[in-house]
Amino acid sequence: GTPVEMPLAALPQLAQQAPQHPYSLIGPGRVAALSAAAQRLLERCGLHLQGEGANNHLRITPLGTRR
Repeated sequence: GTPVEMPLAALPQLAQQAPQHPYSLIGPGRVAALSAAAQRLLERCGLHLQGEGANNHLRITPLGTRR
């Protein structure tokens, strides 16, 4: 795979490259809706996220690399 900056915008390209990928199978609209729903659920649980699903972000792994 190729890293992307805007994952939701890249979903149509993913569908062309990997039509059997789970995100391709459920479609970009459903992926976006579920991403937003997950963020709302986590906020209700007291976990406040930075950013949103439209933009990629990197995290530090336990080994100190960015992923």
